[in-house]
Amino acid sequence: MLIPALKLKSSILNTIIKIVGENGVSVNELDRFSYSRDANTRSNIEAHYAHFKNFPKIITWPKTNQQLANLIQVAAENNIPITTFGGGSSICGGATPTDKSLVIDTKRLNKIIRLDTDKLYVEVESGIMALELEKYLQRHGYTLGHFPSSILCATLGGFLATRSAGQYSSKYGKIEDMIIDLEFVDGTGTIRQTSDVSRTRGFDLTQCIVGTEGTLGIITKAKLKIYHQPSKKIFQAYIFDNFENGIESLRRIMQTGIKPDALRLYDEYETALVLSKISKRTVDEERLASTMPDFFIQNLKSFKSSAFNLLFKSHRLLTQFLSLAWTRCALITVLEGSEKIIQPQLEIISNVCENLNAINIGTNIATHWHKHRYSVSFEGAKLIQDGAFVDTMEVATTWDNIDHLYHGVKRSLNPYCIVLAHVAHIYPDGAAIYFTMISPLSGLRRSVKKYDSIWQHALKAVQDYGGVLSHHHGIGRLKKDYIKKEWGEAHTLYHNLKHYFDPNKILNPGVLAN
Repeated sequence: MLIPALKLKSSILNTIIKIVGENGVSVNELDRFSYSRDANTRSNIEAHYAHFKNFPKIITWPKTNQQLANLIQVAAENNIPITTFGGGSSICGGATPTDKSLVIDTKRLNKIIRLDTDKLYVEVESGIMALELEKYLQRHGYTLGHFPSSILCATLGGFLATRSAGQYSSKYGKIEDMIIDLEFVDGTGTIRQTSDVSRTRGFDLTQCIVGTEGTLGIITKAKLKIYHQPSKKIFQAYIFDNFENGIESLRRIMQTGIKPDALRLYDEYETALVLSKISKRTVDEERLASTMPDFFIQNLKSFKSSAFNLLFKSHRLLTQFLSLAWTRCALITVLEGSEKIIQPQLEIISNVCENLNAINIGTNIATHWHKHRYSVSFEGAKLIQDGAFVDTMEVATTWDNIDHLYHGVKRSLNPYCIVLAHVAHIYPDGAAIYFTMISPLSGLRRSVKKYDSIWQHALKAVQDYGGVLSHHHGIGRLKKDYIKKEWGEAHTLYHNLKHYFDPNKILNPGVLAN
């Protein structure tokens, strides 16, 4: 593989070295290769076939907000585009550079500045790895309550840039609900501090920066709400006769006013996938599994199995086969807190489920999910080695539209790939649907073309059936062509803010909006 020769004026490189030091900058070919992509599936497909591109010009690791500001000033003066890189876990291309980019890796901005246990907040730099922040809080008896599947490989800044949601968002909210205020550096190199306006009627600049994916400024510091670490966990799982009854149970549970930590409802196909991963099933789980063809349960464990592969390559036939196999759906629940708080919540959940003819099947599925809840961030790469690609799309809508959106997207995608789904991130007014799209690889050109086609059909279907394009993964490069329709007049407002904060348009160009 030939990495293009570096084209950068020595005067610019020397200026950058003066800012961050020799250990804070690299034009090494290996580093340029390492930062040429994030975790998006399209680039993983290309990498599988040894096709690489987008090698940035230079990578930097500032240690202070002033160093970062000075780097942006140099980039602005020389019209060099900037790509912000935290953990590189974006699956929407939000941290993918161009071949002209100056990459700013924020992970050396990782200090915990203050823990206030009276006012219950933590102030921390944005480059800290999410798991390290949570471990620090738990050592002191607290939690952020933010547990996305990417927690092992993402930074706080990445969470804020994309309006991330953790698996316990039904209880704690999304990251934008946890933020109090923040510091960011705009496209002119100006360090700016937002204010906490939660108890006033002031303009909320914090919420204007959160979710803009580094295109208005690079977040360098944040103050976040924290909570006392819960003392007890309760797990429970139920089986519903159909997906619609499961959805209705979610609505009823959330509208009672309780806030379970996690509720996850799997559709028929994903329920089968969950069961296939549990080696020791309970009596009730065995009863459920007995309604599914043993052929499918055994072969779903490996996409390399010859029997499953035959069906998998003809995914339309597989989809028809699955639709005839079984009709049951699993719901898992997780409750955390003191006994006197969570036990009454469990009784409410059980009553709602029983009134909709659900069967209590114990805790096995729920505890299995909890044990492996972060593994999904690493399964895509494994599947590619098995000869298939997988991607996920998390959309959101209100309760009156959720069934319409679910079936509409499934119908639109079934001709092109296998589609699994579950409903999570549950709120009183609606929920997010998490679609998983799987298709066999068929060579570089055909696989990339198919991948792009699947996403075009998926995003069009989401908008046609009244969904929101992203609940928490962000927009990145993947969904940007569809955002103008969703934002409406806000699209013009965003571009006005872009002109104000980033007049040279150097911050993450090509991300979020055209």
